[in-house]
Amino acid sequence: WRPGEVPPVLDRGLAYIKSLKHVLTWMMLCALSFSCLAHDREARLKAAFILNFAKFVEWPGERASRNRGHFTFCFIGVEHDRDIYLDTYRDKTVKGQPAAARILHYTSPVDGCAVLFVSGIDQAQLSHLQTALAGKAILTIGEDEPFMAMGGMIRFYAEQGKIRFEINPGAINDSGLTVSSKLLHLAKIRSSEAGGTR
Repeated sequence: WRPGEVPPVLDRGLAYIKSLKHVLTWMMLCALSFSCLAHDREARLKAAFILNFAKFVEWPGERASRNRGHFTFCFIGVEHDRDIYLDTYRDKTVKGQPAAARILHYTSPVDGCAVLFVSGIDQAQLSHLQTALAGKAILTIGEDEPFMAMGGMIRFYAEQGKIRFEINPGAINDSGLTVSSKLLHLAKIRSSEAGGTR
């Protein structure tokens, strides 16, 4: 080793640090990639669930909006997954109508929606939606506890690494909708009166 040169030990240390940095960067990218894949898979699974829920629910008059030409699924709070939700409903048919998907803001009108999925909005926004939904025969689906407390009908939740769902039959019936016993048998049932489940 000569003055002005990096000592061999230090040179090997710097090389090791650089190599470790590359490994850590690679591991972080892999973790992020895995996380993104898991998130996309979850979004696709929820989109498929929502599509099938509609097949086990009846709307008043089965339903007046048929005259509008589409069975419309609306989504609030899914901007990051908009392509997944839009793609899931493309070329699908529900109750003899072509399915359509709309991505909404929580202040958007919900008229024309047969199904509304709500994700990641706060209490004030939920209160606004509760007012907008009053008296409308719209199947509401969410994934937060406050959503169910304000009268939501179906909620996704995670259990043992799987996506499951609970149903509030009282809230569904209060909106003039009818849910099939086949769907109820697959769900955890929530009591409207106590806000609990059984």
